[in-house]
Amino acid sequence: MAAKDTSLETSSRGESSKGRKSASPQASVSETLRFVFECGVATQLLFAVGAIAGVANGMVYPALAYLFSSSFSDISAASNDGLAQVRELAYTFMIVGTYALVASLIQGWCFEICAYRGCMNFRLKWFKALLRQDAAYFDVNDTAGMANAVGPASTKYRRGLGRKFGEGIQFLCTGIFGLAYAFYSSWRVALVVLCVIPFVCASAMAVMTFNQGKGTRSAEAYSKAGSVAYTTVSSIRTVLSLNAIPSFIRQYEEATSEAMKMATSMLFKIGLANGSMMGSFLCLYAILSLYGTALFYRDIDDTGCDPSAGVAGAVSCESTGPEVFGSMLGVAFAAQGVSQFGNFSEAFTQARVAVYEALQTINRLPGAPEKKIFKPKDDALSTTTRSTKSNKSSEEVEQVLKAILPKYQIDSTATTGFKPESIAGSISVRDVHFNYPTRPGDPILNGMNVEIAAGQTVAFVGSSGGGKSTIVSLLERFYDPLSGVIELDGKDLKEYNVTHLRRMIGYVGQEPTLFATTIRGNIRYGNPDATDEQVEEAARMANAHDFISAFTDGYDTQVGDKGSQLSGGQKQRIAIARVLVGNPRILLLDEATSALDAESELVVQDALDSILQKKKITTIIIAHRLSTIPGGVFPAWGVIFSETIDLLFRRVEVCPDVNGSIIDGFDSCQDYWKSVADEIQDGSFKVSVYWLCLLIGCLIGNILVFWGFGHASERLSKRVRDSAFTAIIRQDVAFFDKRSIGRITSELQDDAARIQAFCGEPIRQLIVALSSVLTGVTISLIFMWQFALLAIGCVPVMGFATSIEMKTFLGEDIGNVNAADELNSPGGIVVETLLNIRTVSALCLENARYENYQQALLNAEPNHRRDAFMSGTMAGLSMFIQQWVNALQLWFGGYLLFTFPETYGFKDFLISNFAILFSLFGLGAAFQDAADTAEVKKSIGRIFYLLDRESKIDPLSTTGKKLD
Repeated sequence: MAAKDTSLETSSRGESSKGRKSASPQASVSETLRFVFECGVATQLLFAVGAIAGVANGMVYPALAYLFSSSFSDISAASNDGLAQVRELAYTFMIVGTYALVASLIQGWCFEICAYRGCMNFRLKWFKALLRQDAAYFDVNDTAGMANAVGPASTKYRRGLGRKFGEGIQFLCTGIFGLAYAFYSSWRVALVVLCVIPFVCASAMAVMTFNQGKGTRSAEAYSKAGSVAYTTVSSIRTVLSLNAIPSFIRQYEEATSEAMKMATSMLFKIGLANGSMMGSFLCLYAILSLYGTALFYRDIDDTGCDPSAGVAGAVSCESTGPEVFGSMLGVAFAAQGVSQFGNFSEAFTQARVAVYEALQTINRLPGAPEKKIFKPKDDALSTTTRSTKSNKSSEEVEQVLKAILPKYQIDSTATTGFKPESIAGSISVRDVHFNYPTRPGDPILNGMNVEIAAGQTVAFVGSSGGGKSTIVSLLERFYDPLSGVIELDGKDLKEYNVTHLRRMIGYVGQEPTLFATTIRGNIRYGNPDATDEQVEEAARMANAHDFISAFTDGYDTQVGDKGSQLSGGQKQRIAIARVLVGNPRILLLDEATSALDAESELVVQDALDSILQKKKITTIIIAHRLSTIPGGVFPAWGVIFSETIDLLFRRVEVCPDVNGSIIDGFDSCQDYWKSVADEIQDGSFKVSVYWLCLLIGCLIGNILVFWGFGHASERLSKRVRDSAFTAIIRQDVAFFDKRSIGRITSELQDDAARIQAFCGEPIRQLIVALSSVLTGVTISLIFMWQFALLAIGCVPVMGFATSIEMKTFLGEDIGNVNAADELNSPGGIVVETLLNIRTVSALCLENARYENYQQALLNAEPNHRRDAFMSGTMAGLSMFIQQWVNALQLWFGGYLLFTFPETYGFKDFLISNFAILFSLFGLGAAFQDAADTAEVKKSIGRIFYLLDRESKIDPLSTTGKKLD
């Protein structure tokens, strides 16, 4: 997008503060949520219900902390009172699981529905705003980049406002309620927590900041690669004819190399930040262990009390074991909630960044003031190089004027303005000065004066850069003059309604733009109300009826993407017919035959001659040479030679084991205390050493694992992108005729991103999680092997619970990928429309393209309500199964203690139980962030199809006869 518009600042955007400059500006929370709330009262109620369910769901883990701490006395009393209390506690776990199922179902369903509706509103408003913009906006901004940005930004918005948003509320409440229970259980221990929380928050913020910076920089560089890909594919015939493929491959590889450098430069910091965040938790546990044992030691030494609170008739200490453990567990679950909240925060931040991009267009309304756009003097993509320089503030970076986006006065959606039923067609250009927004220092027109009578045909002839096409753009009111006036029938063009004005003008450009529909549909774009007879009559006038009728499907023949199934002359004649069917009073021919071969030029020229003889309409012809003007046909012609315009353009794998073991390595530490005060105190010092070792291992393990897997995934991404791009552009032209440009470029981007997403973070988390499970199972087997065998038997059930939950995550993160295969997909319509925006504006097709886009969005996900229901159900079912498994394990642990009192003690059960419990947390997180393998397989299949496909005409082949 363009530089930030200061007229659109909001108080919530801290990045605009003096003294700093945000790398990725964000919309405010209210601006982000507005697209959901604008969908009506029903959506607002769903949002509120989902939020309430999220709060209720957030209470589950704090409740589990209470249940686990209560199990101390219940299980330890099993040998005296039988298993009654254990069974009661197991039933409670089952109730909690059922409660979580219902809450998760409501939470997931509500937010997925809200996200679908909000995303639909977001995409429609953005697209409508893009259609509304004037030509200067598309000059200043990268049109190809914007066209390819709408889809990914919409995906980010939906991800941040869907299930992730509900989880954000859930995990935030888990953190709050977990901390509240910690205070309730032992306020002394909880107070200690507050002293460490700032360090936890600081490390968590560092993680989010570095992740955001990495994503933003990579996105900018990959956007450049996407532009190179689009430019190459959209002009493939020209690229092939110039033998320019090696040059474009080099440009693409440079862009992907820049993206890889930007991404990998942040990996060490990300690993250190993640290690510091987990290290802060370990530091917190160490402090709590030391402080808790100090409380025990003091009470036991003073009163000889019972710290376990589990001996009948004994006096319990002021701070008992269950209370301290409950407080520690409350902190642990709160920390887990804060950690998971970070995932939501990252997704919501990306959504806010996406909304900010869209708002730069949506909020640019008629009347928006002129804006000067600057850029650093060095190249915009040299972020990495600049960041390595001295600590120079952003204000000190030398800048140059990039463009001047003029005041927004040309609104194609406005309903006001002069709307005459007919016009004569006289044109007056008086003292007009103009330069393009992207070249503010290069004037194009200096005081131009022209008078054109109604019905007269005038030609502007001259060399490139003289301002000939500029006159056409000003008459179409793509731009307004900087000074001077252009009048139509004696009235300033600015007084006319923009859409009404353009409907009275027929425009045929040098490169005809056809849309991916039938010939009849393309011609009818000139007049949506035209009958079939009028369409055929316009085709006859354009000398197109005969070749159209020769096609098997006649007027119902599909023209392909950008008319790829037709020759240049055929496309131009259909474009002329499209103009004629609208019965214009002014005809603008902007080098309409210059891109054709000699034979096609003659055919099209004959069509134009015939039209000008039959229709006495004002005509302006733009040409480079007089030979393209059929002089002598109309003696009233005037030739205004553009040389009088005195202006021209300037030409110018061990690591995961270490890291994964951390989660389980401290279980035996956390659940360990001794009944004798001296032993407790001695043991606390040993535990402190264990914490220190784990903290060091955590830092080293995280740095190495993030650095290693990060480099591997980024290198893989670059290799896939480079290989796929090379494989694409070495294909024969028939390959491109059968596929749309939008499909080719979007699949290249999406498939590479999906493969990287699957082969990077999920594999890292999976290996860490498997290491965690292996460590946990080993510890559990050592301390209570029967219980461990039961837990191992439950692992497939737990894995099944998590895996079925993952089946619902694909739609949120990727969407309906199959829809992208069609020319009329939402992404294809956006690309086709924006890259042909001048044709769309000239034909007044804004409403038609908007309706096509709206219908495509509705067709893309017909089962979104069912998918939302399944998403919520599967998420809740996972928690349901987990808690029922916990109930089984708890009952079995009590049974073992009751049956084998001489073999197993309460400590054995605690260590064995929590070793398994915490290891499964890691496994669940790994599955949760994994991509859907079915879609990844499709992406891999498409990539290998490209790599394995042999081109019959390979432009990169080194074999064959070479002529001197």
